[in-house]
Amino acid sequence: MNIIKSNFRLLAFVALIMMIGLACNAVTGGATPTELPPTQPPPSQPPPTQAPESTLPPEPSNTLPAPTEEPTSAPQPTEAPVLESDLLSEDLYIGSEGVFEFYPPLDWDITAEDEASIWIEPTDFSGAIYMEVTNTDIGLDGESFERFIAARETSDFGSFDNYSEDYSFYESEDGFAVVEKSLDYEGIPQLVTTYYEQYDNVIFTIDFWADTDALADYQPMFDEFYFNAFPIPDMASALEPYLFVYDFFGPDDLFTIQVPTGWAYEMSEGDSTVVDTFFSPDEHAVIQNISFDDGQPVTDEEAGTVARDLITNFYAGDVEITNEEIQEDGSVRLTWNSPGDAFSGNSFYETRGTTFLLFTIMWDDEYEDVYFPILDYTVGSYEPSE
Repeated sequence: MNIIKSNFRLLAFVALIMMIGLACNAVTGGATPTELPPTQPPPSQPPPTQAPESTLPPEPSNTLPAPTEEPTSAPQPTEAPVLESDLLSEDLYIGSEGVFEFYPPLDWDITAEDEASIWIEPTDFSGAIYMEVTNTDIGLDGESFERFIAARETSDFGSFDNYSEDYSFYESEDGFAVVEKSLDYEGIPQLVTTYYEQYDNVIFTIDFWADTDALADYQPMFDEFYFNAFPIPDMASALEPYLFVYDFFGPDDLFTIQVPTGWAYEMSEGDSTVVDTFFSPDEHAVIQNISFDDGQPVTDEEAGTVARDLITNFYAGDVEITNEEIQEDGSVRLTWNSPGDAFSGNSFYETRGTTFLLFTIMWDDEYEDVYFPILDYTVGSYEPSE
């Protein structure tokens, strides 16, 4: 049983009731609630400079290309074999950090590149290829791999107008999936096809974009590119885990945090309460914010009482708060753990006018070395509104 998953989803439900009932009686005296709008995460990566559109490509092969032999250091292009092709360059290209290798399309340009991703586009911007590698630090099982895909699809594409998933194919236990989706970018209908491949703790992703008129010409090149592009797992494993993040805006834009794109987002909402929750793909780590506002002022003492009640009464039966510390921004940090259920967390509470905020990170103790640095990064990215 995943302790974090069960407790935090229970808490999201309990918070909606408790903030209106027991805790909120101490805070507000039962005033008329204020409705808060739901929040939705924006995409983490920009679309191509000129939005392409396409029709559905052929169904992909179920046979994955074998990964390249893992080198001890990034191989040099001069040592690479020459590819004989009328569609791709004969020169193997190695990513800037040596995390992937591919043969570039002829007459296409690399328009953006960083340590773990790359954009490739033709001069007329009628298509695009985007590649990235994600180090998950530990290998994901089939269900976790699917949750990673669903979260990335939502965070990268879900906020586009007229987004819909048109086709998907999964061989999750073998670490392979393809997802095709329709969306509008700046009013232009288009389709993006994404391939996902997992190599133990490395997930290799390729997004193919194509203008409708150019798809027939590009599809053979896309197929040839795909079967000749690979990650270099040992180099990718040196990347920071879950390197790709996006900005998430809290209710009423009260704050901004940076969240990994592969983490699932859930939102619960009541008359006066919004609970935003993010789960790691294997659900052993959680980021959660509870926002409550019924239009009445909240004192620091009342906020502290509500925060402690939520943590000690609903996270687990044996939660112990081991430290309390005022932060530079005026919030209060509560460090706590559950010895019986073997999970721990940090919670930050504060008031902003009539709004009570409780921001929490939590992890299963067995996975602390994996997830605490990622969670701590999100804490450090927290930016209150002006």
